[in-house]
Amino acid sequence: MKVLDNLKRNILDVDHDPSLEDYLDLMEAVKEKINSTEDRSKKLSLLTLAPNSWTNRQTSKYFGVSEYCVAQARSNKEKCGTLSDAPSGKNRKGQVTDADKQRMIEFYTSDEYSRQLLGMKNVIIVKQSNGKRLKIQKRLLLVNINELHADYKKNPKIVLV
Repeated sequence: MKVLDNLKRNILDVDHDPSLEDYLDLMEAVKEKINSTEDRSKKLSLLTLAPNSWTNRQTSKYFGVSEYCVAQARSNKEKCGTLSDAPSGKNRKGQVTDADKQRMIEFYTSDEYSRQLLGMKNVIIVKQSNGKRLKIQKRLLLVNINELHADYKKNPKIVLV
């Protein structure tokens, strides 16, 4: 591209257009920033600056990223605009909340489907988020796991205590 520009300026005596040089400098700066950053969301954000006239292949070749990455950046640009952050996956459908986790634990450890094993050695030590260790008695399932899951799907609404 630079060789072509030099050819136009020197041999063909085309008028020198400073806005073209500014554009090329800007694209080089964006390219350097994309290659220097490790954060994927920042890369996607910077890729939204690529010209719409370029194909995904041209864009991926120029910036040195995958075509999939370019496609994601263009999708984000349509949804959120230029230089916007990528939508986070935190609000995904089907994400398990803490309340759901607690309901599952209570269901699977209920006396209807499992029983506690006897003895002091039948414990498991679980490290909590605050750093303390908690001893929990091991349990024995009374039904197989597929039947237990089928029962859970029938009645997932368990009252939290």
